[in-house]
Amino acid sequence: MSDPAFDPLAGLRAFVDHGGEVRADRGLRRRAPRVTGDDGMNTGGTGAVRLTTKAKDDVFPVWSRSGLRIAFQGLDSDNDWEIYLVSATGGALTKLTNNAKTDVTPGW
Repeated sequence: MSDPAFDPLAGLRAFVDHGGEVRADRGLRRRAPRVTGDDGMNTGGTGAVRLTTKAKDDVFPVWSRSGLRIAFQGLDSDNDWEIYLVSATGGALTKLTNNAKTDVTPGW
């Protein structure tokens, strides 16, 4: 696990697994999470939801202030670093940048 990012209000954690995929779980919960429903996460720090499935590296996940989305840096098909957005419970990726320059270290 690398690049851990914590949402202290919701007690959620995002991280990059050894395969270079972004995952999220409820990690060390201090307060009741804002994300509700059957989202595949549990409260024991296991059962992480895979948020990305690309064969290339995804790094530096950052939680949105609402705790509902995660931005991260990922390599695109051109081997160029871009910024992406994904729901904290999974789903389609949204590519926020798309240019020949290196886009790194997302933030809110």
